[in-house]
Amino acid sequence: MTLKSGNYELAATHLKAIEQQNVNSYNSMLENGYLSDEDKVRREKRIAELRKEIDSIESHDELYTQRFISENEAYSRNNLKDIIIITDMK
Repeated sequence: MTLKSGNYELAATHLKAIEQQNVNSYNSMLENGYLSDEDKVRREKRIAELRKEIDSIESHDELYTQRFISENEAYSRNNLKDIIIITDMK
């Protein structure tokens, strides 16, 4: 919703918080030896993806913003359909 309303700063702040949580979790698990090589690579890729998303938002990348909004709206529509179907089954 923050991107849809054009509030890039707030959207970036939210993603930075998620990124920081991912970094903290990654560092903790790495320090304690809980990450396999596969998990390490997967988590590093996810953190890099978040960084790229943050950079796109901070640069007010309109193409990224429109794609992100469209994907989220489609996801929300599908979840609502599932909720309605489950509710109708009761």
